[in-house]
Amino acid sequence: RSVSGTPTALGMAEPEADVIINCHKGAKGFGIYFVPKCKVDSSADDGPDGSIVVLRTDQGSEAQKAGVQPGDVLVAVQDLSTPPVQPKDAPGTSLRIRQGNYQESLECIRGMSYCRFSFLSASAAAAFG
Repeated sequence: RSVSGTPTALGMAEPEADVIINCHKGAKGFGIYFVPKCKVDSSADDGPDGSIVVLRTDQGSEAQKAGVQPGDVLVAVQDLSTPPVQPKDAPGTSLRIRQGNYQESLECIRGMSYCRFSFLSASAAAAFG
């Protein structure tokens, strides 16, 4: 896979997602467990500081079947529920995951029943730098 970036207002590129899945919430959630990546957290190895990284997926979950793996970095989430309810200020719009919005992002995800997750795979994150 090739990894490209999107220019930001500061002129630095943000990596694009290379794993995108549409996922229904099950009885136990989406089957994806996240951890924040921070400067002092060496347990979440891949992804830039401040990102949300996949810790693990449930066996047999839609995420696991789609190829989401530990170390993949969540870059965006979008509520595909009918009608969409998240994010509260603009339901149905894509929420870009950025440094500092870990709790906000998790609250949005918890409020969704069907959504699109966009990930940067761990291998692509390492290649992007």
